Amino acid sequence: MLEEENQNRRKIDGDTFAEAQILAENLLDVESDAALVLHQEHWHPGVVGIVASRMVEKYYKPSIMMATVDGVAKGSARSISGFNIYNALKRCEDLMIQFGGHKYAAGLTVELSRLDEFRDTFNAVVKEMMSDELKTPEIRVDSELSLSEITPRFIRLLNEFAPFGPANMRPVFLARNLEVVGTPRIVGRNHLRFRVRENGTVIDAIGFELGDLLPRMTQGRKDLECVFNVEEHDWGTPAGGSGKETLPQLKIKDLR
Repeated sequence: MLEEENQNRRKIDGDTFAEAQILAENLLDVESDAALVLHQEHWHPGVVGIVASRMVEKYYKPSIMMATVDGVAKGSARSISGFNIYNALKRCEDLMIQFGGHKYAAGLTVELSRLDEFRDTFNAVVKEMMSDELKTPEIRVDSELSLSEITPRFIRLLNEFAPFGPANMRPVFLARNLEVVGTPRIVGRNHLRFRVRENGTVIDAIGFELGDLLPRMTQGRKDLECVFNVEEHDWGTPAGGSGKETLPQLKIKDLR
């Protein structure tokens, strides 16, 4: 029963994260907006905090995820390293019913009728408060990792350290001498998608907003160095199977 509940929770988490990415990509200007404020009536209030942390990881912007609860927008805010999201919310206090938290995480409640105004104001406040230094994350590598070590067991162990956020960053790994497999391409809004091989192990990789690095990705190149997080990605229904196939993916932070 407990395992079934955990699987259901992970599905809700994954579905919400997928919807949040679609909203961010299609409805907001993720490149110029200083912050992300996302709301859907049907989102589960129990997962918005975790998903907000995942949005921060992906887009490296202060992020707020909100659901409708008892006729109001209620949710969680998560920040990037070094940025005080509580102080930013304090400057929007007159647009909220209530809020509370600390430097990197907060909870808030907003009237549905004021949500658009709150989003615009919060984005403007964050843009004013955010220094250029904070906009670019400092990359610290935790360990070198070979692709053959990225097994289901390894990913399960990584997930034991969740939820990740500014105070508990997702581990960063370095892999050297990787071979570029196939033809790298740009997807979405300047995202770089490609595959790499080390010995007999081939893994998919994606670098969000790293499309400018495409010229470095010569097909067949065998000396690629990547700095990355390890994550799981749903690749749809496998041939002859049912449900979604979940495979490891490298989320590229930098490469050379």
